[in-house]
Amino acid sequence: MKIAICDDDPDFLKNVFRPLIENAVKQAAADAHISFFTDGEQLLERFSEDSFDLVILDIDMPRLNGKELAAELRLINSTFFLVFATSYRDEVYNTIPYRINAFITKDSAPEKIIVELARVIRERREFSPEAYSCEIIANGDKKLIRIPFGDLFYFCCIKRRIYLHTGRREYLLAENRFADVEEQFLARGFYEVCRGYIVNPNKISLVEKNGVTLDNGEVLPLSRGRYKELQELLMNKYY
Repeated sequence: MKIAICDDDPDFLKNVFRPLIENAVKQAAADAHISFFTDGEQLLERFSEDSFDLVILDIDMPRLNGKELAAELRLINSTFFLVFATSYRDEVYNTIPYRINAFITKDSAPEKIIVELARVIRERREFSPEAYSCEIIANGDKKLIRIPFGDLFYFCCIKRRIYLHTGRREYLLAENRFADVEEQFLARGFYEVCRGYIVNPNKISLVEKNGVTLDNGEVLPLSRGRYKELQELLMNKYY
């Protein structure tokens, strides 16, 4: 298991949180590699190349605060477990949209922090996200990849080529029948916003009459007549 901890206070990381997380790993009987960061942008850069299973963030950090960082990380990987460790108790409800697994206040008793961290570590170890396996074409060669279903944003067919999009990357699929992709993913709840585009509704942040905005800011066209239907679908899903 790979664990990342980010807090802009190096003394807190070294003298307080390091022994807490090391004790929690031991209590959970886990095999873990722990990386410490004092800058959110450094963690984001590293995460883009090598994602982590568990991320623990402070909220009040310069340049990129914990909530902003969590939002960016979720675009790259939706399956990692997320813990906020902060001095701001009143932020607990503000962190729920980032799909947190725990909220820890820094002034809690060390024993309680260790127990809570150990719980999250055990749960992450037992978690096995369902993934989509597919062949892509990269540099002229075929390559098999697996992407968690929660990381899929949309599929599109352009000039008979099929592309898979995540929050930050585009893949050219070796699959040559868009109808097969449609059949599989419409059955999983994806929505056809217009001809040649099927979208994960969980990644839609805004619906307008001429387009939909995704969590990563990308805007896709929306066919005339599907505006109300998509609105109702999302309302029923979340309410």
